[in-house]
Amino acid sequence: MYNAGRRYKTERDRRAACLQSLVNDAAEHGHGVLVLEQDDSLLSWDTQHLIEFTRAAGCRDSLRYEHRRAASEHLLAIPDAIAWCWAKGGDWRRRIEPAVADVQQV
Repeated sequence: MYNAGRRYKTERDRRAACLQSLVNDAAEHGHGVLVLEQDDSLLSWDTQHLIEFTRAAGCRDSLRYEHRRAASEHLLAIPDAIAWCWAKGGDWRRRIEPAVADVQQV
């Protein structure tokens, strides 16, 4: 899990920090595909930042990224559920903790 907390002024700044860490980790571990849930209002913004981040991480030609709608990629519901429980806190966080391997503060 990537957590930008409240360190950044805007939601897009937090998203950029998380995406950059995600791309860096994917490059470090040699992953070939990154699938993100498609949000039409962020699609071009994501694409521009992903171009920059993959170039900076040296994986522009080896890491492919795709935006898919949750209806067509059902596994996208899993990180949504985990993030919701984590953000809710309390008993919800306690229940989901076994599914969270690591929390990276970005």
